[in-house]
Amino acid sequence: MPIENPFTYLRGREPEKNYTLSSFSPPFDFDGYVINDRNACAVYAVAAVITHHLKPVDGIDFATRLGQCKEIALSKGYGRAENYYLNILKYKPFSKDCLALYDTVLRPDSDLFFPWKSACRQINAKFPVLINIWREAGSGYHDHTVVAYGWCVYTDDTQKEHRFYKVRDGYNAGAARYVDVERLGLYYITKIFSV
Repeated sequence: MPIENPFTYLRGREPEKNYTLSSFSPPFDFDGYVINDRNACAVYAVAAVITHHLKPVDGIDFATRLGQCKEIALSKGYGRAENYYLNILKYKPFSKDCLALYDTVLRPDSDLFFPWKSACRQINAKFPVLINIWREAGSGYHDHTVVAYGWCVYTDDTQKEHRFYKVRDGYNAGAARYVDVERLGLYYITKIFSV
């Protein structure tokens, strides 16, 4: 079950504790999207992040940009029409190939080590980040890519921190969902940012 409210989620897990929102990212809007193709979460997420950055400049909407990214996925061998699954090591080159379609200074990069700090820096600068989740216990996500566009930290009575990403997951365009970072285990981020 996706997390819709971190405070409610924490209280449901350990109701005997008190939780305080101790820090959070500056808010910004990020449009949701719904995945309509098989195993296409990464392709949709890349298209959504590029659209977030470039639509104010070039006017290209998400549906058009998604079509262009899907064409790149097929023509460059990243995926197939019946299965757009991208290997995690292909996120950066795929993003780079999609960005090459446009006149932009945006560049992709990926982080496996210390992704929380890197993702928070990007989000604070209003650059959404792709989070590849291998498995988050209790979230309903397995081998799924979401777009993080916010973060928050709750502190409990023992001063333990509980970190969350605010995400669009591609399952419900209007829903803001959250990912419990402490339960993610190993995860990988891909950033698309200006140099």
